[in-house]
Amino acid sequence: MSSVNDDDARPDTDLSSGPTGTFHQHINALYSGTLQQPEKSPADGATQTFAAPDIGPQPSVSSRHELTLLIARSKEGLDAPLLHGYELLRELGSGAYGTVWEARNTDTHERVAIKFFLSTRQDTGTVLEEVTNLRDADGCYGIISVKQVNRHGTPPHNIPNYVMSLEMGGSLQKKIDAGRLPTVEAVALFTQLCRAMAFVHARGLLHCDLKPANILLNTANEPVVADFGQAQRASSTVAALGTFFFMAPEQATRQIRTPATQSDVYSLGAILYTMLVGKPPRHDEALLAKLRNTSDVDDTLDAYREGLKNLPTPTAHREFADPLLAQVIDRCLSLDPVNRPDDAGDILRGLKHRDWWARTKPIITVGTVATAVAILFMVSLSILAADYVLKRSKADITREIQGSLLRDAWFGRQETEGKLQERIDVLESAAENCPRELRATFASLAAKVAANNFQPAVLTEDDRRPVDEWLKGCHRDLLLRESPHGRKGISIVLATQGRGFIVSRVRTRDGQLEDRTDPSTRQLYSTDWSFRDYFNGKGNDYAHRGQPHEPIRATQISYAYQSSADKRPWLIDVSTPILANPAYGGQPPVVAVLVSGFDLSKDLKDWIEAPPETFPPEMTIASQVRSVLVNERGSWVWHEDRMAAMAADPTHPHDPERYLVETEDGFRFPTTEGPPDPLVRGVSSEHRDSLAPEDGSRPHHYIAAYEPLRPFAQSRYEELKPKEWYLIVKLDAATALRPVDELKQKMLWAGSILFAGLLALTVTLWVWLIRLLRRQEFATHG
Repeated sequence: MSSVNDDDARPDTDLSSGPTGTFHQHINALYSGTLQQPEKSPADGATQTFAAPDIGPQPSVSSRHELTLLIARSKEGLDAPLLHGYELLRELGSGAYGTVWEARNTDTHERVAIKFFLSTRQDTGTVLEEVTNLRDADGCYGIISVKQVNRHGTPPHNIPNYVMSLEMGGSLQKKIDAGRLPTVEAVALFTQLCRAMAFVHARGLLHCDLKPANILLNTANEPVVADFGQAQRASSTVAALGTFFFMAPEQATRQIRTPATQSDVYSLGAILYTMLVGKPPRHDEALLAKLRNTSDVDDTLDAYREGLKNLPTPTAHREFADPLLAQVIDRCLSLDPVNRPDDAGDILRGLKHRDWWARTKPIITVGTVATAVAILFMVSLSILAADYVLKRSKADITREIQGSLLRDAWFGRQETEGKLQERIDVLESAAENCPRELRATFASLAAKVAANNFQPAVLTEDDRRPVDEWLKGCHRDLLLRESPHGRKGISIVLATQGRGFIVSRVRTRDGQLEDRTDPSTRQLYSTDWSFRDYFNGKGNDYAHRGQPHEPIRATQISYAYQSSADKRPWLIDVSTPILANPAYGGQPPVVAVLVSGFDLSKDLKDWIEAPPETFPPEMTIASQVRSVLVNERGSWVWHEDRMAAMAADPTHPHDPERYLVETEDGFRFPTTEGPPDPLVRGVSSEHRDSLAPEDGSRPHHYIAAYEPLRPFAQSRYEELKPKEWYLIVKLDAATALRPVDELKQKMLWAGSILFAGLLALTVTLWVWLIRLLRRQEFATHG
């Protein structure tokens, strides 16, 4: 009878003196039903369970003593057994509703737990009805198994009781107290727990007090849900309270309401969070202290609800959970039930999706990487192929254009060289065959002008008449030797002591002698022209105008210049010296210079360029071909773009250095510092025209062909024969390669469309594949 005395000395809620210590404390808490007073765990008081206080009056001490005495007498064989077929072994715990004993089935020797209810409890029938509801879950793995329910007990004592399975692995709370669980183990336990609760929810039952202390572990470390003392039907309208920090906020009320599965869902999420982190979600010491210090139940529940709302959203679990698992926990722990999964089955679907993604992700990752590599390879190969095609097309077009430009340069060189040689031959022949009498006339006229202080007005018409007649003869010879087209004017310039004065001129337009009495031309005959390039051969020396300059002693082609006459044509002058009659003992001086000009826009242009009207509108490339003619001194003779730019600027200087072509243009010209470099025939795809206008109207890079020509090849002056000019036929590179650019744009457009289509097809196939995998997963596992 000592057990009776021991039980009499132990408080109702003090289970510490049970036969197996802490484990049996959990068993007592799990199986003893809802306690009369809130029970707190020794650690932090977080596992506090509330029960509705209107269940019924508390049992008297005599009632508990009566039950204890009766069980002790039955165990010792002094009284009839309380339940036939079972041998009571030891007490596991006691509580407000009765006591729980470990027992052994005398037939099968299976160890079970039997709960005996106090006979004076007015609501024992209600509790047994709730336990009977668990029989609906019979056969669900993971739910405590109720083997037998005896609503009225066994005569003669008629003590109500029920028999349930006995789990020996301890509680989940005990496992968590030893340290947080690894993610893999926690998810495995949680999945089994959700599977069990999904079965319970499907039967219309709610647990209402899920927490780690109410989850037992069997010998295989599998969870078993126990303590359905708070369990209710989904249609129930009584209050059901849970445990702080595991209880959903809407559950923390004693008001009559219809319970919902979302309350259990919150508790399930809290259990998984606790397994991963080591403590419940939203666990706050300040809130816990406030709850402990509040005596009124309603005030305590109100403080709990408000406290949860004011606490931040739990995030500590994300350190130990992948994104999909964290999403499951976040949804479960939402304070708004609407945002939670509907029930445990809904959680299982989320876990299954996570498992499916874990299995599928490597396949999708490898497939995606392989697809991306394949697409990248195809794109790279396409880019390389397109680049090869474009470069090949560019090279082919450039080569063909270079060949065409070189042919144009060759024909232009033939024509230009021939015309210049003809003019030089006519002038040199006239100068060489000048009569001795006329040479003497030139000498006497020069002396007369010098004696009159270099005033050519001293010359009379009779003085000039022999020169006029001879000059007219030279002009007729010029007309016979050349075609009638172009400028055919010819002048004779008297040379006297470094001065140059025009004596006579045959007009270009009609071949007649110019009227020297005309006021518009009178100044031409009174000006000293020795500063001009055609007279001195050293450039147009505007800076020393009016000072003496030595005349040329060999044939000369002047720099290009813009005339001051009507329409301001661009001209060059071919000049050759006329020497005095030879004298013994010295070199004869130059007594006159014979000059004939070319109108570049009329004479030269047609030789080196086809007129724009030659080409139909669709031949845009051919109509853009331009030619540049450069003389032996590195100055351009014909450059249409530069001519137009200078003509538009009346302030441009007449300095011939402005006309020089820079050596960076792709070839070199003679310099005064050394012998001239030979100008060779060739082509370039990167010709830079330094004389192109700087207003951006034209680029400075061209495809060009170079062709040398020798205008002095037939000259009577041997030193002039090697001198070469250079004809450059060029085409704007951008214009020439426009078809390649258009092809590039079309290829880019087509490639972009193809890539977009391939990408869209790939994405569509992957979406279809993922959906197919998910359908197969659903068909296989549900």
